[in-house]
Amino acid sequence: MDVLLRLDVGHLDMKQANIENHNGDFPLAWAKTFGKGRVFYCALGHDRATWDIPDIQRIYFEALKWGMGLNGDPSIAPHPMRAATAAPVSLPGPLPTRGPSWAQKERKPKA
Repeated sequence: MDVLLRLDVGHLDMKQANIENHNGDFPLAWAKTFGKGRVFYCALGHDRATWDIPDIQRIYFEALKWGMGLNGDPSIAPHPMRAATAAPVSLPGPLPTRGPSWAQKERKPKA
């Protein structure tokens, strides 16, 4: 498996009760081959606003091309986890929701 993106746990309290993986390795995106098939996983994209971020769109677009074999045959090889070298950055708040107004309203379940 080739881990493409990991969560930096350098600023997390790993002793919290709800953290089950205490080795500090939290893969967020990875790829591997399975027989003649190709498998890609990415934990990003659960929130609707995430899909408006061009970098997220690019991750999935490139993963689809790789999965279909459209970008050659790049090798998949595991590599050791490296320490994070960048300083933490502040991220902006959520993006405004786009799309038709009816899709933005929170729907209540029918009784």
